[in-house]
Amino acid sequence: MTDLKLFLRRGRALGGIPKIPFSGAAPMPHPGGYNIFKYYFVGNVSTRLLQIIPYMAFDMKTKKTSNPKPARAAAQTAQGHAPAAISISKLAKHYGKGDGMVKAVDGISLEVYKGEVFALLGPNGAGKTTTISMLCGLVGPTAGSATVAGFDVSKEPLKVRQEIGVVFQAPSVDDLLTGWENMELHALLYGMGNEGKKERIDFLLRLVELDGRKDSKIREYSGGMRKRLELVRGILHRPKILFLDEPTVGLDPQTRTHIWEYIRKLAKTENTTVVFTTHYMEEAEQFADRIAIIDHGRLVATGKPHELVDGLDGDTVLLKVNDPPAAMRIIGKNKSASGVKRLDDGKIQFTLKGSHSALPGLLRSLDKVESIEIRPATLNDVFIKFTGRQIREEEGEGGWAERAMNNR
Repeated sequence: MTDLKLFLRRGRALGGIPKIPFSGAAPMPHPGGYNIFKYYFVGNVSTRLLQIIPYMAFDMKTKKTSNPKPARAAAQTAQGHAPAAISISKLAKHYGKGDGMVKAVDGISLEVYKGEVFALLGPNGAGKTTTISMLCGLVGPTAGSATVAGFDVSKEPLKVRQEIGVVFQAPSVDDLLTGWENMELHALLYGMGNEGKKERIDFLLRLVELDGRKDSKIREYSGGMRKRLELVRGILHRPKILFLDEPTVGLDPQTRTHIWEYIRKLAKTENTTVVFTTHYMEEAEQFADRIAIIDHGRLVATGKPHELVDGLDGDTVLLKVNDPPAAMRIIGKNKSASGVKRLDDGKIQFTLKGSHSALPGLLRSLDKVESIEIRPATLNDVFIKFTGRQIREEEGEGGWAERAMNNR
């Protein structure tokens, strides 16, 4: 299907092609001869999506479209990790003035390395939304700087947008089009040429096992199938960096696991850096290469999940013994134990560092241990340590991209 036929079909499906002015700039002339941003024909995709996409693949000075080539494997640095795909230095965003000033982001500095899967964790209102909005060029920083794919987000937002892909939390595929047509429409919006486009779409649909349903309307897709399509649509134009907003929210556990298998496969196959937000702690712990915890606009911890967990005081141990007072005195003298206390049910609770090696000797020194329970430290314990609370599922903030556009 040609670009023009796809355009006209989408317009007819909506009962006409209403002309809605594009906000913020003149319409973008498409090489095919018509102004694609002059019309609203994307259905479920709101005009905000068109505000995020503008000029991603079209240079108004050279009048040429760009079709980025696959990124090469990143060379390792002397420090043992790849070069930075994202560099943030003292980045800040403040709203209001004086006593009413709100520091949504307060001097964050961090790096995301090429090819890694990076998670942003934080409670409601922590600053994750504003941070990613600045990295996508949707919100300007108050202070500090950030580069994405080597381009300054403040000085070169167009170039930044050419190098990124975004997958929203809310569904953004078009129900009135087929899976293939949605992919083709995305290619059109990004100014991708016809050369290699069909092969690229076929390859990605096979990668997420949707090639057999490419001609089905999206309204016939399950929630998991829609999310898979959105993932490959987000990397269709070969972005160097892919931003995912709560990529598995609302999906059942089995589908969530499958989605993450696809994300890891896509990141490896496409050599794409992935940055995602999530409130599923086990998801971040299992699938992220590194994690940044943000609270009250500040970066409070960053590192690999297992390193953050290992940095805690140890595992939690619960003991039921015949003589609790005597046992507590013995445990209190052990250098690996801390936080010894007696619970209401009579059990003794304490934290034991290096429990796999320290626990056998400790048990030998105790008399008549009736039961023992060990709860290994988790990323949730790390989160609680640094923020003083845990993320509850009902605390979700909604999609950051939509909220960012509403608050511009």
